[in-house]
Amino acid sequence: NVGVGKTYPTIQSAIVQTQPGDTVLIHPGTYTTSTYIVEKNGTFGVDIVIRGVAQSSVIIEGPSSSMQFVDCSHITVENLTMRGQKGNALFFDDGGTIETPSRYITVRNIVFEDMEGASNVNTNFLKMAGVDDFFIISCQFDRGPVKSLCIDLVGCHEGYIRNCTLRGSTDGGIQAKGGSQFIDIYNNTFVDCGDRAINIGGST
Repeated sequence: NVGVGKTYPTIQSAIVQTQPGDTVLIHPGTYTTSTYIVEKNGTFGVDIVIRGVAQSSVIIEGPSSSMQFVDCSHITVENLTMRGQKGNALFFDDGGTIETPSRYITVRNIVFEDMEGASNVNTNFLKMAGVDDFFIISCQFDRGPVKSLCIDLVGCHEGYIRNCTLRGSTDGGIQAKGGSQFIDIYNNTFVDCGDRAINIGGST
């Protein structure tokens, strides 16, 4: 349990203690400290779950990248609102090691909105770099800054993006490049997503 008066005061302090099958339950409030997690792993069919008790009352706000997971697997993040970030709001990556991608990542029922961004820097609501076997489900993306993407995938494989609403980003809705392949994008709604609602392929 995370929150004022709960077992853990910050999201990070709870996640570092988790084992496969544990749930980090985030109680109502606005959380402004960054979370940076390295090599935290669930097991097949037994995720580590980071869950807000209610999407509308659990707010992850700023300052830069609010949550970054490096070389992690079997992680679910769900039922949150993320807003006001200057960098990538939620970021999963492989730590720069192609041989060990982050795997089995689920992002579900998250509202990303009103990202602040930074001048002359590409920022994204959700970025994945070197992630395999992922699911992005029933998320909402609203009102990004200049040079923003809703979802940016680099070197990602075997992923599903479905039932999401993507709105108001300047550089695109979903971008999948840098060797990304086997990505299913379906049942999504795109509104005012700049030059390209979907950009597939290209160098990076």
